[in-house]
Amino acid sequence: TDQEAVFMEKTKADEEAEKQRLIDLKATNMTAFTLELRNYVDQINATGPPPLAPDNELRDIVLRSSTPTSRLLDDIYNYTFRHVPYDDAMYICAPEQAVLLTTLVRLMRAREVLDVGSFTGYSAAALMQGLPASGRLTAIEMKGEYAAIAEGFLSTLPASLEVRVGDASEELAAMEAAGRQFDFISIDADKQKQQDYYEASLRLLRPRGMLAMFGMMLYPTEEDKEAIDDLITLVANDTRVSTTMLPVGCGVQLCTKLGDKRVEPPLPPPADLSPEALRRYELEAELSAIDGML
Repeated sequence: TDQEAVFMEKTKADEEAEKQRLIDLKATNMTAFTLELRNYVDQINATGPPPLAPDNELRDIVLRSSTPTSRLLDDIYNYTFRHVPYDDAMYICAPEQAVLLTTLVRLMRAREVLDVGSFTGYSAAALMQGLPASGRLTAIEMKGEYAAIAEGFLSTLPASLEVRVGDASEELAAMEAAGRQFDFISIDADKQKQQDYYEASLRLLRPRGMLAMFGMMLYPTEEDKEAIDDLITLVANDTRVSTTMLPVGCGVQLCTKLGDKRVEPPLPPPADLSPEALRRYELEAELSAIDGML
């Protein structure tokens, strides 16, 4: 997108400027250059190996091989980088991850979807675009101003929408107490609390449902890295799920909740469906149940 291209050009320019500064420093003051280099090495040794860096060539292949993002997704993405502070905007879901979300929701024939950490609505819009008109997305966002932006964009889509503003742990607990269940859950939130969100979401996920967690390969801080490393170890050895990691964007961990092959009772439909929409929902539920038997 336009905003992403501007950011990439600025990053490239900053890298070139820093490279030239070091060349000039080496030519004019070798002592200062050596000291700076030694300090850099000491910092690397103190924090462990450097984190993984994005593979731009691989990302280009993924983008060229994927369905283009919709006009709505582009509008949300550009709005976010133009109007939201960059320290927050930089955490938006990547376009290739958005296309993946839409594809997975359609593949799952999901009708009830939960998005934990909706931010300005980019990932939520991708999820909603995979839902039938009788489906429903529930979005959790801690900051009211971002939730309002998301709701403004998402209200243009045909599926039902529920936006919950508040602490994710509290909202997940409230939905568990209310007996809610979901076909598909996406988590892109506080990395140091992601293990708690994983456990709570797993209780809300129906058997054979799918859970997608973002930011599992690239992280901004050492604390986040430690938290995600612990989560990866837990998930990989969790007998409740079948899981794999996809190197798409910042890394996506996909989990399917294990369950027997009996036909699961359909999730209750939203209460406000018209008779025609309710009949469509029932037919889609039957089709999903048949899929589960195959």
